[in-house]
Amino acid sequence: LEAESKRLWDKIADINAIVSFQMSPKHAQIINEIAKARPEITFIVDQVTAEVHRKPELGGFVKLLSERSNLFFKVNSVGQNSRQKYPFQDLWPFFKRVFDDFGPGRVLYGSDFPHTLKTCSYREATAWISELPFISADSINLVTTENAKNLWKFF
Repeated sequence: LEAESKRLWDKIADINAIVSFQMSPKHAQIINEIAKARPEITFIVDQVTAEVHRKPELGGFVKLLSERSNLFFKVNSVGQNSRQKYPFQDLWPFFKRVFDDFGPGRVLYGSDFPHTLKTCSYREATAWISELPFISADSINLVTTENAKNLWKFF
């Protein structure tokens, strides 16, 4: 990391902040380098570009990022990125890759509200994760509740 950013990263570590970001595949290498250089900081991939959801072959960066134990990945009910109606099965291959590489213990879930209302109801958006055939009920609880509680010390 460059010297001028060191103070920022030190402060983030001092206050135990979590860094959440949006990314495209071209950002993976730099994110990987930062997460490697600052293992005491927790990072979350909050959102990826729509193209990745539509073209799972672009998701190769997921494996690289999953190698960092301080990096989590948030999956969202992003129906607006789908070419299909709910439950957006054309997006499943990318999300399966995320679960396979990160494991349910480092995945978080979001409804992508209000954007999701363009393609489904809020109830469907919050239940969408239970439609995924490759995730167990125990894993759903981790992803939708326990992981966030543990990261942010909610309860």
